[in-house]
Amino acid sequence: MQGALTSGLEREIEQISQQGFSLDLEQAEPGLHCLAIPLYMNGDLVAAAGLSGAADELTEAKLRHFAQIFLK
Repeated sequence: MQGALTSGLEREIEQISQQGFSLDLEQAEPGLHCLAIPLYMNGDLVAAAGLSGAADELTEAKLRHFAQIFLK
């Protein structure tokens, strides 16, 4: 059905909503890890930030650490 979300995508969107950021751990490109996070000012979404790098240097643990810094 056109426009319908798959259950896997729905679960991923829910997880992103709960944790406040999105990780791409080599899903889009082998060897590349990415972080995407919305930035709010006074409760309003004003921008988004992204961080990408080589998977062997920018580990999942490092990305999660950076996400927590942005979320403060």
